[in-house]
Amino acid sequence: MSEHLIELEIKDYRAIQKAKIALNGITVLSGENGCGKSTIAKLTYHSIQTINQYEDIIYRPLLAFYKKTLEIFTDISNDLSSLVPSSDTFMPEKYQYTVPNIPKIISAISTIAQTLTVNYYTAVNMDGADKNDPFFTRLRTILSSNFAIPEAKDKDWSSLIHEILDSIIKVQNYAAASVRNRNTEVFTGYIKTFFNNEDITDKFNLYEYGVGITNYQRQRLLHFRSIDKVLYIDTPMAIGLSSTHIPHWDFLNETLRQGGENKSLNSENIYRLLSENILEGEASFDTKSIFDRFVYQRKDGLIINLLDCATGIKSFAILQILLKNGYLDNKTLLIIDEPEAHLHPQWIVEFARIITLLNKELGVKFLIASHNPDMISALKYISEKEKISDNMNFYLAEKTEEETYIYKALGSEIDEIFGSFNIAIDRINQYGEANNEIF
Repeated sequence: MSEHLIELEIKDYRAIQKAKIALNGITVLSGENGCGKSTIAKLTYHSIQTINQYEDIIYRPLLAFYKKTLEIFTDISNDLSSLVPSSDTFMPEKYQYTVPNIPKIISAISTIAQTLTVNYYTAVNMDGADKNDPFFTRLRTILSSNFAIPEAKDKDWSSLIHEILDSIIKVQNYAAASVRNRNTEVFTGYIKTFFNNEDITDKFNLYEYGVGITNYQRQRLLHFRSIDKVLYIDTPMAIGLSSTHIPHWDFLNETLRQGGENKSLNSENIYRLLSENILEGEASFDTKSIFDRFVYQRKDGLIINLLDCATGIKSFAILQILLKNGYLDNKTLLIIDEPEAHLHPQWIVEFARIITLLNKELGVKFLIASHNPDMISALKYISEKEKISDNMNFYLAEKTEEETYIYKALGSEIDEIFGSFNIAIDRINQYGEANNEIF
């Protein structure tokens, strides 16, 4: 294994008996339908995304707990203000519930907890008040039901608040320990949610510089440094859709909406090629409109909603916007499933050219699943012309006697891939023969 090679390894998972795939440049997977190309693409995406967002994944339930706590505390505080007119109605800030904001959020929870306690006892000690009054019982019941505190009805208010604050500390400490330990069980458990609860332990591993990032024997997930941004594009039709509940579609659109002009000097020529020679216009996220939309502006000035444009335009538009907002660099991996599916043959070649130039000029890594002869050929010969054929890694899925597939590394050669394409030609000839019965 090369010192600087990024590899993923899959064995005995679904249709895949064995696959060891390099992700060091432009990687192309080829093979018949059902051979596991999409499985490899999805596993790669979700694994790298989980590794790189491990801290956020751990803290996400904690941040949700903080949010719920603030909302409940605010409601109760405002209810108490009806009995304690001198108290101020509590209006917390509209926090972004992110990891960097945790200290500010905890401070807000502590402040309102103190306010709650003061206002509660002020209200209870008012003339004629009774802590067993339905008004106060209701508040204690709300705390009990939302924070799973037993026998809250008979507990002192201060005790209730302290139990809640203690539970926050416990959850926080657990999250901090999980981030520190980076246990692989968290990783595999999270991946399960994308693969019908199937366990990938010992079936999938990711290597960086020859070291297993997901080494299950060590039970510790290492940090991944070679790729810090990954996108999975299985259809350009995903662009512009909101709240699809398909994680990689939502993340793609979130990334495309970042907007801005952050192009690097190395990307200018590629961007110009896309804008002037291929798209003959510019795609962008419309930040000036009240509508959440992507637009395509033609050379003649006509502005069209990108959702109404041809699918081929959407394919190039995604790359154009990613170039424009500075997302593409040598630590970016783009996973594209059958990019040729929506492209005219001429544009297939242009798409392959853009892929090649993005790798050459910016170091962008690609994992591409394709069984299109034009795409395969274009990637090979354009990469040779651009003198980056060493960055090409072609793989062919070969069927075994067990009806599973082994992925064979072909390097930069494609002869065996085209040998598999010849099967289709043979069948055309077979079905076209005179006196041949198809059924």
